[in-house]
Amino acid sequence: MQISRRKPNLADIGVEKKILTSMITNSEFLDDMSHTFKNNLFKQGYMNQIGSWCIDFYKDFGKAPNRHIEDIFQKADLPDDQSDLIKKFLHSLSDEYERAKLDSAEYMYKDAVEYFEKFKTLNTLNKAEKALIRGDTEEAQEIIRNYEPVEVIKVDDFDIYDPRIGVFSEEVKRHNFLFKLPGELGKFIGNINRGELIAAVAPSGVGKTWWLQFLAEVATLHGVNVLFVSMEMSKHQMLNRFRSSIMKRPVDLVGNKYLFPQFDCYKNQIGACDNFKKINQIKLYKDGKLPDFDKVPSAYNVCSMCKGKDDFDPSIWYKEIYKKNITDDDYEVFHRKAKPAMCRRGKIHFVEYPMSTLTMKEFKVYISIIRKKLNFVPGFIITDYADKFELINSNQYRHQIGEIWGGHKSLAQSLHVGVGTASQSNTSRNPYKNIQRGDWEEAILKLNLVDGAFSINQNPEEKLQKKYRIRSMKKRSSGYSLVHECHVLSALELGRPCVDSVIAAIPKEELKKRKKEDEDYAEKNNK
Repeated sequence: MQISRRKPNLADIGVEKKILTSMITNSEFLDDMSHTFKNNLFKQGYMNQIGSWCIDFYKDFGKAPNRHIEDIFQKADLPDDQSDLIKKFLHSLSDEYERAKLDSAEYMYKDAVEYFEKFKTLNTLNKAEKALIRGDTEEAQEIIRNYEPVEVIKVDDFDIYDPRIGVFSEEVKRHNFLFKLPGELGKFIGNINRGELIAAVAPSGVGKTWWLQFLAEVATLHGVNVLFVSMEMSKHQMLNRFRSSIMKRPVDLVGNKYLFPQFDCYKNQIGACDNFKKINQIKLYKDGKLPDFDKVPSAYNVCSMCKGKDDFDPSIWYKEIYKKNITDDDYEVFHRKAKPAMCRRGKIHFVEYPMSTLTMKEFKVYISIIRKKLNFVPGFIITDYADKFELINSNQYRHQIGEIWGGHKSLAQSLHVGVGTASQSNTSRNPYKNIQRGDWEEAILKLNLVDGAFSINQNPEEKLQKKYRIRSMKKRSSGYSLVHECHVLSALELGRPCVDSVIAAIPKEELKKRKKEDEDYAEKNNK
């Protein structure tokens, strides 16, 4: 069969333009390419010229040229035909120019190497074929023997006593950072980074999917593309939730009135605040009980002046707001008006699978497909949730769960992305029990694999109050407290699992009870 070198098609040109755009805009990607790039790597000659400029600029300044590439072009002495092609290419860099800065460099580098490897292999085979046609078998064999892979193997090593280690550490931290949740909740949970697996743990019905959705939306506000895989809720249900969250309006609220939660200080509610700046003179509590909302004087004001300080004793009160249910027409109008601002956000690619039908191997193939066919490169991947992936052999349940969670961790590391998932706690029988580190299925196995985990606690009274209590279970990259929790107010009817948050100490009585339980457990095991 004759092998012939084909002319570059539109697909090849599109891939090469994406690679070159990333070399111009993304310093991390250009650093990778500086180990790989050689002349004639691109099929298009003018692209090789631009690539050489990028490499030279990186060697001189240690970063991608960005818009300096236009200055370099203006000073270059080039033939007219090549100059016209370069001018046209640089003029075409608009939205893609900005977005390439946000893409994962490791993702792009792997795709670039794979593409160039195919091109170079085909070129080598063409040269060998021509030698065979001439009857020179030895030359054809020599061409094949001299083939060298495109990729240069890099070793990520460093000297821990190098005085530049501080600069190196800050650079790594900057490259790995994806996003941070808002307010004190963000301080409590910490940064969400590339290469990390994060897990939310809660009993059934408390809101794990809401919190995964919240992670997805905050990620997009930081310009991060999100792949959201649902094996629990339908596309229609999730669409309604996302629409509600984006517009901050209900989908199926009965009536137009809604009690919106807000933080108040317990001292303010009982009239015990001694701060001379206090803004309220009315007691909320009557006979030791909170009255119904409609029986409170309209002059009562909540006070969160001391929020974030030790004096603040977090409690909750409400304000009445009016919200109409979303219609399809409302959403279309909103989307049209908000479109310019939405272009600066990351995108969410949503996919729905029936429970226990998706394997980790199939999931990796799917990610590869959307990267190459849809040109969608996620920086954060969410699965709702890991335990719902298909078990290949149900007789080895623990081993299979380990492989699934290990597969999630492998995705984070190999693709250099953040991965978020959830797990069900075993506290459903007692809705008043707070989730501890060991209160979820295969807890030790999962805790060893995750980089961060937090529990979502909510008893029946707190559900009515629209309040969550978030507790840290693990955070590999920074310290975390086991004696504090984060109180979070929610408005799920408006699509918002978090509208405000405050860090508070866990009650001393609970800590004493927990210590006594640990001591009793240790004593029982010793016997």
